[in-house]
Amino acid sequence: MKKLLKGCIVVAAVGTLLTAVGFQALGSFSAQASGGSIWSTTNPPTMTVDERQKSYEFPYVPPAECSREKIYLGNDPIRSSVCLVERDGWRFGKYSYPNLVAAAADRSGYAIGFGQDTKMYRLRGLEHQSAMLGPNTNAFRQSNGYYDVLSVLLNPESKVQKITNSTNGAVEYRYNWLNNPDVVLADPAGHDLRVGVMAVTPNGRWLAVEAIGRGIVFVDLKTEEIKLVSRARGSSSNRGHLAQHIAISDNGRYIVTAGMSMRETVISVTKNCGVQLSDDEQLHGGRPLSNPCEELDLWSYFQHNVDTYAHAVFPVFGAGGTTLNINVFSYTDGAQWVTLKTGDDNPPLPTEPVFHLDYLALGDSYSSGEGDTEKDLLTGQKYYLPHTDTEGGGTVPKEKCHISSRSYPFVLTKMMGIANTRMESVACSGALVSKDYAQDNEDYYGQGERLKALGSDGMIEAYKADALNEFIPGRNQQIEFVREYQPKAITLTGGGNDAGFGKVAIACASGGACDFSNTTEGKTRLGKAIGNQYGHLASLYRDLHEASRHTKIYVLGYPQFFSEEHGLCGANVRFNQEERIMARAAVTYMNNVIEAAAETAGVEYIDIEQSLGENILCSGQESYVTGLAMSGKITADIPELFSQESFHPNAKGHQKIAEAVRAALGDTRLDEYEYCNTTGETNCPIAWWLDVEPEVPDFFAEAMSGDATNYVHSEVLDKNIIQKGKDTLRIELEGLKPNTAVSVWLFSSPTNLGIYTTDVSGNLSMDIPIPENIPAGAHTLQLESETFSDEPIALWQIVWVAGREGDIDEDGSQDTSQACLFTQDSGLDHDKDGVDDACDLEVERSELASEPELPSDTTGQSVEVYPGEKVKVEEKLEEDSQKVSLVDDLGVVPVLSSKGIGSQVYATADVADADIKGENTENHPLGVLYIVLGIGALTMLLLLLKGVASSFIADR
Repeated sequence: MKKLLKGCIVVAAVGTLLTAVGFQALGSFSAQASGGSIWSTTNPPTMTVDERQKSYEFPYVPPAECSREKIYLGNDPIRSSVCLVERDGWRFGKYSYPNLVAAAADRSGYAIGFGQDTKMYRLRGLEHQSAMLGPNTNAFRQSNGYYDVLSVLLNPESKVQKITNSTNGAVEYRYNWLNNPDVVLADPAGHDLRVGVMAVTPNGRWLAVEAIGRGIVFVDLKTEEIKLVSRARGSSSNRGHLAQHIAISDNGRYIVTAGMSMRETVISVTKNCGVQLSDDEQLHGGRPLSNPCEELDLWSYFQHNVDTYAHAVFPVFGAGGTTLNINVFSYTDGAQWVTLKTGDDNPPLPTEPVFHLDYLALGDSYSSGEGDTEKDLLTGQKYYLPHTDTEGGGTVPKEKCHISSRSYPFVLTKMMGIANTRMESVACSGALVSKDYAQDNEDYYGQGERLKALGSDGMIEAYKADALNEFIPGRNQQIEFVREYQPKAITLTGGGNDAGFGKVAIACASGGACDFSNTTEGKTRLGKAIGNQYGHLASLYRDLHEASRHTKIYVLGYPQFFSEEHGLCGANVRFNQEERIMARAAVTYMNNVIEAAAETAGVEYIDIEQSLGENILCSGQESYVTGLAMSGKITADIPELFSQESFHPNAKGHQKIAEAVRAALGDTRLDEYEYCNTTGETNCPIAWWLDVEPEVPDFFAEAMSGDATNYVHSEVLDKNIIQKGKDTLRIELEGLKPNTAVSVWLFSSPTNLGIYTTDVSGNLSMDIPIPENIPAGAHTLQLESETFSDEPIALWQIVWVAGREGDIDEDGSQDTSQACLFTQDSGLDHDKDGVDDACDLEVERSELASEPELPSDTTGQSVEVYPGEKVKVEEKLEEDSQKVSLVDDLGVVPVLSSKGIGSQVYATADVADADIKGENTENHPLGVLYIVLGIGALTMLLLLLKGVASSFIADR
């Protein structure tokens, strides 16, 4: 029997609400200030008009309650179009199946999926009803057969029954939705209230709901509070898309109503205002509330401040509800975006924020400028901005977002003539789309949970508020800056960290687990991890658009950073040809996924894949990309072993990326763009019935074909470096099939660490010791099990195993006596900086990959050949068609001086089995031949010059 919301939410299990749904908050509603409102007639707001956003043809398109995606339903061979919403631990949507041969009952309906499911499954029992989740919450607006009502579903997996389709054997679910919600919105007599528009805070905790004919209802899903707070309501006869709009601030304190048939009003919700729904008389829409919440009449405000004012639509609160962005329409000026700002009843922040920007850069390390390792000659410091390269300690968080003032967003700003004061970057190295761009900011403790060390919630909130004001990255989710500042344009990169590619590259370069390049399972593992980013990226782009609907979003791919062809990799880039092929295929596939997601969401994709040209690793040219480097922080606790700056574009690389973006946009500035012709929107999504399938490079396609297992890159460990005899593999899993085996493996040499079983909720929490026979170095941890809906799944991540203290790489040498750890010392110091080239970040080419510096009196000199490499040295003569290839039978490679004939020496490297070191080859027979030829050429030149001089004198 359904439970009724009569003055409070009656919940069967409050614990389920808090743990399974995750509606937790740092503070409770009761702690909100109950004093004067910051939105009041005694504190009128100031209004700023964005002149650039004026448009006579700028129709309002309401925020979508769902996103259109193509998803496989059960074992259907064709993907269905699903209007999808995602929640913490489950997904729900309405589907349309394109196969006309299918039974009529299967061509459209509702679908659901849980936990780690990659597919969705038909949900029976809703065939003749309509139901849709509200944004960011488990509250449904659904039909009861006559009109829309509100219900809340707290723990959906406990309310459905898994069944098997008797016709095709597919997994399905059955649920009688109307008779089994956890809570519903109802009057004292138990009658469902008719509901209209609904708004939810980004963290899913607070709801503002229009009870048609009654007023605005406020719901707190954590404290179980529900009350009628205002008589503001829209016309019951006009329910068009411009008629009623509602928004609620992220702290649940303020509600705003707007629209053509709903008066523009800001409602300030406090603990002591509003009335309970148990009072039947108060529910009567024609009577005033006995204890209304304080209101500010925006309709009257606009009447006095906007010429020929008509109405306002699409209100969006900034952080804390202190600002309000809204689209105002007047009969003479058309539609224009305005910002209302009011005073704060809290102490002011140090600097007054600017609430509009021309350009805001978001993204990961490829946007932040990670890899700009050069130091300013005047300051002796790197070009990283304040608060983005600090070690932290005590009450100061460690912050390593590494935003360089020479990264492509800053270069692009200068190229396009955008004022520095109208541009900011909050990109952060290591950012994950799944965690750091757009989720629940209230329970967000900073990227990598960097703010947890601060201790108190009050201090954490203060740091986050200061960061939002000062544009300090890594403390808030990046979408919060979009909501707050409503920029004209955004650029962003993202997805590579979620697929684990950066850690794969470091593992391969250090000689660790790299079966990603040469085994079918390894290729499948990486390929499917990349392909899985499509849905996450499309959702991110939509979320950003919803956060600031007049912002133009530009999405960049990633540049290629390895040469497959040449192989002149240098000492700090130990990639063989197989691994370089893998790296290039991964970048191409990632870019294909990004482009497809951008097309689906309607944002603009900019291709920068070839932006660095031949100035990449292993090309033999000057590299605009860093190599592998140690972090220099080897302690007993073994923190960050390798530098996070490894394998990133340097300042020259970012210059080239900016040039590629500029070329792609032509004469158009980032902040000067055209709206979509049909909708007047900044994003232009494809038609929902079309399918965008990212092209899979052959490198991955062949391996992935026929493998039904879904390989998901997932950080299941609390740390990436595990020391023998000290640490254990602490595994925390959720969202799998209950009471099901989980097999734990380490690769590349497969080692089974045991089989464990999930609990009744599909979760697993284990501490697994590292066997002594596991060699030190990089490994792939893989956990194989089944999802809630019986799909095979493998969760994986890169993990480093360290030996015991003193010799953590287990090579028999003390750590203090080695220049590099977990990678072989080269014995070279090409740039003479005292750091071995094998782990020197700032050396892109070693002696192997550069033109040799030969003594003037030496005809030849040997070069060092690294294990596993064979070097071919070609002497390019005056005629391009003439080449001499020299490879000594013993593996000794003579590099001959070309000074006598004016040509150049260059080298190419191929993979081979050799483990040798060069020796002096001054007496090499070809060297002697070249000496003779050089002397002869010089003699002929002198004789020629003598003849010319004699002739000149004779003429005189």
